[in-house]
Amino acid sequence: MVVLDGLDECGTARDRKALLSVLANDFFHLFRVRTIITSRPEIDICAAFESQCHILAYGLDITSPTNSEDILLYFQYHLARIRSQKKYLRLNIDWPGEEASHDLVQRASGLFVWASTVCDFLNGHDPRKRLDVILKGEVASGAELALDALYATALRSVGDWDDEDFVADFRCIFRIVLAAHQPLSSTSIDILLNFHEDRPSMHTISLLGCVLQPNPTVRVLHPSFSDFLVTKQRCGEDMWFFDRALCHRYLALKCLDFMDKVLESNMCNMSLSVDQTSENLSEVVSYSCLFWIDHICVVEDDLSPVVEQLRGFLYRHLLHWFEAMSILRRTRATISLANRLQDWLLVGNPYARPLHC
Repeated sequence: MVVLDGLDECGTARDRKALLSVLANDFFHLFRVRTIITSRPEIDICAAFESQCHILAYGLDITSPTNSEDILLYFQYHLARIRSQKKYLRLNIDWPGEEASHDLVQRASGLFVWASTVCDFLNGHDPRKRLDVILKGEVASGAELALDALYATALRSVGDWDDEDFVADFRCIFRIVLAAHQPLSSTSIDILLNFHEDRPSMHTISLLGCVLQPNPTVRVLHPSFSDFLVTKQRCGEDMWFFDRALCHRYLALKCLDFMDKVLESNMCNMSLSVDQTSENLSEVVSYSCLFWIDHICVVEDDLSPVVEQLRGFLYRHLLHWFEAMSILRRTRATISLANRLQDWLLVGNPYARPLHC
């Protein structure tokens, strides 16, 4: 058996082009030899292998219980080494304890790179103090700096940051990903952003496999990457920095634009003979109807354009939204959501007229 671990680390896409050709086309001639290759899903690697019938692709589920158990073993092994190396500190034989170990596993969110970075951070002058920093959610400078360097390196390697089209698509997509209350599929992102089928969001997302999980929904691989992008001091680049409030504003307006196009009376063509519980709405319609108010209520500055678009939407589609929420079996939520929207309007504009639903 031949094992090639971390194929994505073998230089740039251009550097590994010849190697990919050999692995994809020639290795199957080696009788009685099996080859296992591990890699992040870089687009050139996926393209080279996915069309080969003799190659079996297997995606690892980082959220699986098995992966969590492996990370727990990883922590237990490295923390035991820290205990033995720091013998003069008289760490308890079971330090840091079962509860703390499981807390670390949960915070890792399935990523060994996070676990590795934290273990390096804990192996300092005072492991107890550093563990408290991690578990209390305070700024862990050593671990944080290591992760920031990792994220910056990963981002620099995935695309051409001098290409205005790539940067524009990257920013549009991440505004949705960072603000979404529930992860959305790339198809729904395309619809909200009105991306043309000739340049779908997956074209850009596929380049970002080192920081994004693309299927079945698009989400960041680890919460710390979101924190990296929304903290200017950490990401250090304007093109990587995102203001959370502006992301929510952006997604709120996208939801309003989309619902303005699709909401209508009896949108599922129901009749008295049709069981309403059998009807359902698409992912993007459901998301927009359920969360547009949540996104709007985050907006605090420059309210006039939002209020103007909101006024037109409510005039044309308030009853249609009620109908959609009924189909989603969330009728009871409409009153509380409408009250939240009214409170937001009154706080942002004390002279606004109350909503009468």
